[in-house]
Amino acid sequence: MLKLSAGPAHRELCSAFPRLFSLTRGVPVKARARRKPGFAIVQGARGLVVLHQAASEWFRALGELARNATLTTLEVVPRPSA
Repeated sequence: MLKLSAGPAHRELCSAFPRLFSLTRGVPVKARARRKPGFAIVQGARGLVVLHQAASEWFRALGELARNATLTTLEVVPRPSA
C-alpha cells in the first residue's frame, strides 16, 4: 500500500483503489520537483520519492508504483522527437 498526502486527486485515487493507495497508512510517497522532463522514482530515507516536472508525470509514476508495488528505482524520460 502507498501512502499519499491529502488532496482532492489523491483522495479520489484512495477511494477508487483502496487496496493500493491510502492517506493514512502504507509506504509514504513524496513528490519533489525536477528540472528535466520525465520522472524518477527513488528510495528515500522514509519511503519513496518521485521526482517530476509536471503533474502528469507524477500520476504516471503513481501508475508505475501501483503496477509494481516492490519498485524502488525507475527513471522514465521522453524520447527525443525525430
